[in-house]
Amino acid sequence: MEAPDALSTAAVLELATRAEDLGFDSLWVGDHIQWHQATLDSLCVLSALAVATRTARLGTSVLLLPLRHPVLVAKAAATIDHLCGGRLVLGLGLGTDAGGDYSATGIEPRTRGKRMDDSLRVLQPLLRGEVVDHESAAWKLSQTVLSPSPVQEAIPLLFGGHSVAALRRVANSGQGWIAAFTPPSRLREQLVILREECQRAGRDSGELEVLVIVYVERGPDEQTAVSTADGYVRRQYRIPASRLAPYSAFGPKETIERRLDEYLEAGATGFIFAYCGPRYLETTEFVAEAVNRRLA
Repeated sequence: MEAPDALSTAAVLELATRAEDLGFDSLWVGDHIQWHQATLDSLCVLSALAVATRTARLGTSVLLLPLRHPVLVAKAAATIDHLCGGRLVLGLGLGTDAGGDYSATGIEPRTRGKRMDDSLRVLQPLLRGEVVDHESAAWKLSQTVLSPSPVQEAIPLLFGGHSVAALRRVANSGQGWIAAFTPPSRLREQLVILREECQRAGRDSGELEVLVIVYVERGPDEQTAVSTADGYVRRQYRIPASRLAPYSAFGPKETIERRLDEYLEAGATGFIFAYCGPRYLETTEFVAEAVNRRLA
């Protein structure tokens, strides 16, 4: 479950606790420094959710790691993992400069892939409790260590992205993949590439999580739901809601059930539901009913 807009503190906590009560096993926050709409800092929000929830995993979908110093990310992650008792999941990605994230932080977007891989060489050993010495064009570290280390022996790292390089990063460094803007047919094709990359890395692709972001807006039919979602989607992504239709569940509960079946058949192991309107609590209950009805 991922809410679309910057909400008040009370609304964020109410939405998260209600989703947990309804059986959602994970709660996810998006990440932007500067975007088309107001956004809250993802790690700060997870700190609040860490003490307000009890059982749900807490994740970023996805944290733009190239924008941040990896030691500071590691420190925040370890702290959140302590606050939530070992429930943190770090979804990491590159993002784009479509909303100004890279411009706002003074980082050249063309360097983002290199910065990601360089940052991982710092982030991963720190999260494992290791002492890090590292020197590169971006970072120079000496005897850096986290104290305390995270509660989890290894905080799960999931990666976004659709390029071969992104899928190779999943195979080499991740515990899963977060697929966005991906219809079921493309998911199936990309999972073939991911399996090939896992073979090269000597890993079993069956051990990876494959989470698909599914955009949701309820309505009596798809056309009505698309129309309802259009204003929000245009503000958030600068595209019409109809562009999201191939990887969305717009319409009644049957539409969600059908879409989830398509993704599961293509190889998905789980879902992150992203809302396309302001009816947060209503949509949370709507999705929970649809999923529970499918599992019944």
